Amino acid sequence: MKRVRSDDPDKADQYVQHKRIKLQEKFEIFRQVCMEFHFMNKFMGQEEPDTLLFVKRDRIFSLNFETEKISTIMKFKDDLILQPEYFCMTTD
Repeated sequence: MKRVRSDDPDKADQYVQHKRIKLQEKFEIFRQVCMEFHFMNKFMGQEEPDTLLFVKRDRIFSLNFETEKISTIMKFKDDLILQPEYFCMTTD
């Protein structure tokens, strides 16, 4: 969903479907992934973030939902014992 800001301050912003990707059908990496995700910070000159961060037992990875490119951000030295239920990040 993508937010479309209302010109009228008395009306709520609208949300429209931007793009739909069936992740588990398209990408094997999305098997047993924590479904809590975070948007990556905006890059210079980019108005809207286009990349999501996910975590699973062996890595933290990103998905650019515009290009559908997946990148590994960090691979854990030792896999976690269980699939993560929560994905909490610090401001660092």
